[in-house]
Amino acid sequence: MELGSPQRYHIGPHKEECMGKNDEWKEWEESLAEEGISLETRKNRDSGILQTRVTGVVKCPSDKLWKTLTSPTSYMEMMPKTLESDHLEENARKKELYCYQRLDGGPSSDRDYTLYVTWTIKETKQGKKYHREWKIDNESGPDPVKGVVRVDVNEGSWTLTPMAGKKTKLQQVSYFEPGGSLWAMVANPLLKEGAKELFRNLKEKYPD
Repeated sequence: MELGSPQRYHIGPHKEECMGKNDEWKEWEESLAEEGISLETRKNRDSGILQTRVTGVVKCPSDKLWKTLTSPTSYMEMMPKTLESDHLEENARKKELYCYQRLDGGPSSDRDYTLYVTWTIKETKQGKKYHREWKIDNESGPDPVKGVVRVDVNEGSWTLTPMAGKKTKLQQVSYFEPGGSLWAMVANPLLKEGAKELFRNLKEKYPD
């Protein structure tokens, strides 16, 4: 099916949750903060894959940072391993969209998936607080591509909390199972490094 074909892209209700119950997870473990970036991880007992929670402060107003993160072009600049990021269909009134992404899977094969994304915006004294969640909905996106590993589990969130001095506290929670033949012992260091990459690039774009 061609990516632009509209018949498969329907904004609709959430699919069933992929995230397991708390007893499927080990306790959160905190790594040493580096470059003003705090990283916490916890392991899924079934898959052995790590969930990451990264927090940092970016010297950028929440409105501007939100646009940087949610524009496909600027997001790909912040995350160079993202080869494609296409908004298939968006309903701004309901604050939901479908997004197809393809990632450079090096040293393994490329990965791709379609996400169902929702978000909220709340006014605070310091400015707008944004929250965005995503999870897999491959049925609403393009068909699998030969030679590309279709990801079945990718879910997480961003929370942008405005601060004084035109700064924003950004937290990203992410759980991503790369699939294919990539073992957890190989995938987990890559996931930890990838979790911090977005924050490093944002801090470089908006230096303190």
